[in-house]
Amino acid sequence: MMNTLHLQKKPGNPEKKQIVRYIICGGFTTALNVVLFYLLRELLGLPLFFSNLISIGMAILFAFLVNKIVVFDSRSKNRIVVTKEFALFFSMRLVSMGVEITGIWFSAAVLLIPDFYSKLLMQTIVIAFNFLFSKYIVFRKGRISEGACFK
Repeated sequence: MMNTLHLQKKPGNPEKKQIVRYIICGGFTTALNVVLFYLLRELLGLPLFFSNLISIGMAILFAFLVNKIVVFDSRSKNRIVVTKEFALFFSMRLVSMGVEITGIWFSAAVLLIPDFYSKLLMQTIVIAFNFLFSKYIVFRKGRISEGACFK
């Protein structure tokens, strides 16, 4: 009889672990967004709108990858499924981007909060929206991987 080693997952609440992974990955995404925004706005002198648009766009691409793989454990490599996931993810992020761009403009132009602080303020709001969008719409178990919402 051969001895076998059974690896067991550590006990714990999977919901809490997912939130922790989201916070960590979201932290990296936010850092990418904010650092890139700073470099484009302050060092290169690009206008507020373009600095924001480029930094958000790059963060969206990065966020899709880490959310799919690390946070929500969506393992499908099927091109159609991944395309549908990305389309939904990107659509939801466009909504978030609209909220962020409008919010930053409002904070900076109307409330007279400095650009960089406006960016940080809106990041907290956008992070919460993005988690809910990803968890309950884009990477919801069985929704895309089984093709349920696209049949």
